[in-house]
Amino acid sequence: LEGPEINFKYRASGGNADGKEYKVGPSSGAFSPNGDFLYLSGYIFRHLWFFNCMHGVLKVNYKTGETSAFAGKMNDSEKGSDNDKFNCAASVACDKQGRVYVADHMNNRIQIFSADGKFLKTIATFRPSKISIDPHNGDIYAFSWVIYNKSIDHKAATPVKPIVTHFGNFDSP
Repeated sequence: LEGPEINFKYRASGGNADGKEYKVGPSSGAFSPNGDFLYLSGYIFRHLWFFNCMHGVLKVNYKTGETSAFAGKMNDSEKGSDNDKFNCAASVACDKQGRVYVADHMNNRIQIFSADGKFLKTIATFRPSKISIDPHNGDIYAFSWVIYNKSIDHKAATPVKPIVTHFGNFDSP
């Protein structure tokens, strides 16, 4: 495969992997409506006793290959709950108008941004892991299941029943 580097390195901790560097790639991607940009998220990594995720969305200019952080931080340490931060950016989707939807797993919400990165709206939903937009009517679907990461207190964690939540479109979720 050819193209820009879209993987990130993380240094594992614990067990036999302690101190080793690994590459992690995205598990979710969405093209802008015109195909000029590709948004990537779901940088979730698991290695034996070490689970974590990146807290940002990467934007790739599909014509030039140039990459930049679209929203949040492209690392596993700078998480947050402000509108410009995430705690495990698990999935990304785009609608016909070019709005970018991000499943913010640990903050129990979907964050919606304009194509230029301006925050537009939050939709509350428990532990969104995957987000999808119906191309015909713009309806929003959030799929929820557990994503293990450093922010979860495994002993006190609320169980996540796998579920699909159907919201309306951007104007009336």
